[in-house]
Amino acid sequence: MLRNSARTLFTAPTRISGTVGEHTGYLFLRSKTKPTEFPVKTPTTPLYSNLSLSLAPHKTLVNWAWYPEEPSSALENEEESYEAVLFDHELGQIDIPHTITNANWSEVVDNSVAGKLQPLDTDTIHLYVCTHGARDCKCGDFGMVLVDALRAEIQKRGGEAERRVNVAEVGHVGGHKYV
Repeated sequence: MLRNSARTLFTAPTRISGTVGEHTGYLFLRSKTKPTEFPVKTPTTPLYSNLSLSLAPHKTLVNWAWYPEEPSSALENEEESYEAVLFDHELGQIDIPHTITNANWSEVVDNSVAGKLQPLDTDTIHLYVCTHGARDCKCGDFGMVLVDALRAEIQKRGGEAERRVNVAEVGHVGGHKYV
């Protein structure tokens, strides 16, 4: 009797309520807009929608990431296109060798799913923090505080830290209970 009770007590939940959906990969599209300026709903475009729908069955999420030190590759008044970074649970950071556009997105998805994209051999640490305050006030209240603190610490440490650690702001990742 005690053995069964102990097993029941220590069984981990398969999903925590209010958190982001289960995933094994994450594709970040480089945004030209800071998440603090996003409307309540995460912005979507035809390219974003195509990528999200095609990668969802493979448990890969798509989101926007804003990097203050690097300009966005999205072109104004031209074909929608984005630089992107893909992370895989097992392989780490994956090299996407070209800008993703409406003309080549399915090739990027096919190569990703087929394992044809190469992992990068890098020691860079990527930290992604939601600052999408219009979607969830906790992200707005605490996201920027965390981003500012991380960037200040990286700058304080200088040299190696500034070379190796990348902090980006992202759109809302899901959930509201445990942001």
